[in-house]
Amino acid sequence: MCIVTMKTMTAAVRAKRAAVSAGISCEIVSLDRNMTKNGCAYGLRYPCHIGEKLLLQLSERGVEYGTVLGS
Repeated sequence: MCIVTMKTMTAAVRAKRAAVSAGISCEIVSLDRNMTKNGCAYGLRYPCHIGEKLLLQLSERGVEYGTVLGS
């Protein structure tokens, strides 16, 4: 599983809505702020193999995101 980081819960909720509307299974997770270089506190966990599709969907919907964790 991979995680794309978000600074706020609002961004994470927007990201989940965008993902679900594209048929992408995911869940919002809390992160330790020290896990990321930007201090992001939330993330969206998803299967790594659909990462490109998810990031494209987030970009198209104007959802800001940070680092992608995992491989």
